Amino acid sequence: EWLIDEGTFLSDYYRYLRTRVPMVADGIAVWVDLSTSGNAVSLKGGSTIDQDEAQRFLDDLNYRAYEFDYEWGSGFQRLTELFFLNFYTNGRFCAEIVPYADMSGIAYVGIVDPFSVKLKREGDTTQLYQSRFREHHTQEDILLPKDRIFYSAFEPDNKNPMGHSLLDSIKWVVEIKEKLIEDMAKASQNAGFPRIKVSIAQPPQLPGESVQDYVARVNNDFDETIKQFRDLAPEDNIFSMANVMVDYMAAAGGQDFQWSINLDRVEGEVVAGLRLFPWLLGSSSSTTKNWVEAQHDILMQRVHRGVQHGIRFLDWVRNTELRLKGNIVRASQAFKPTRDPGKLLEERSKQWEFRRVDDMVIRGYISKDDGARQLGLDRAYQSDEESAMPLPPTSRGKLPRIQG
Repeated sequence: EWLIDEGTFLSDYYRYLRTRVPMVADGIAVWVDLSTSGNAVSLKGGSTIDQDEAQRFLDDLNYRAYEFDYEWGSGFQRLTELFFLNFYTNGRFCAEIVPYADMSGIAYVGIVDPFSVKLKREGDTTQLYQSRFREHHTQEDILLPKDRIFYSAFEPDNKNPMGHSLLDSIKWVVEIKEKLIEDMAKASQNAGFPRIKVSIAQPPQLPGESVQDYVARVNNDFDETIKQFRDLAPEDNIFSMANVMVDYMAAAGGQDFQWSINLDRVEGEVVAGLRLFPWLLGSSSSTTKNWVEAQHDILMQRVHRGVQHGIRFLDWVRNTELRLKGNIVRASQAFKPTRDPGKLLEERSKQWEFRRVDDMVIRGYISKDDGARQLGLDRAYQSDEESAMPLPPTSRGKLPRIQG
């Protein structure tokens, strides 16, 4: 039984949005940057000699991990960027380990088109197949080796286990946004303004002017005015007769204002669909510092969920190489989130809380153990023995009197 894949025909379209629509490109780049910064790799198990050997194996693999790497040493960086670029754009990522013929190590990691892969339920298991075209344009489904294939899906569900893209919810909103910008560009071509309205009033007939001459003069003035507006460049000024009125057609508040309101609403939908916040894409002018600090925690939770998929992929590549080399050490990558804008305020709050509790202990209002519990500890390191208590406030800074 082949499982349904709802996103098969959207790959090229999503790539087009990512490379052609500025806000989508910026949003995907933010997700990639947040997910690829602050990662650290550690080695576990084995002796120091084993870990030194494992590090050499992984350093060598870094030169050949990415099959198109001509920077000589950026293999894991490229794989990481490609993983998150595909993961957030297409909602899926697929890669294959290509070992040496003698299975002595990894030759390179090949990126597989995730939309050429599909799931098939066979009894109690689910197998991964790839559709390939043979001679005479015949399609064949090839079973992929499970031990060499890595597939990761973004927010899969029972109906579509192959994954969903971040762009699924905004593809129609992006079309509205681009059409709105196109309309704004067309409307703004008229001498640099949204829309020009020209009104020509009937001029008075001059004394002694015949009807024929009057009609000819009016028609000539009309033709000259129309010609002037047809040839009007954005930087040109308008010279007309006193009976010609030039006005701008605009909605309430001015058409420029209305364009801005409509565009802001559509861009807000795009930002929400990308699971980001306006201040990350430079489309917010009123976000407060406290609001940014609160949203940062939510953002890092979202990033952390996505990063775990990439960490599993990179750990799988590194540890497969170590197993093929016969090394018992295992590599583990950890994600370190970007600097929290509210971290300084949080640390200052902790210092103030510590001083408050410390003063209460020194002045004898609470015991050390009570103070330790207020700070989140089980008990104080030292007991409340009289000899261990600090000097009372009135005696601090004074030496005791010598009895003699």
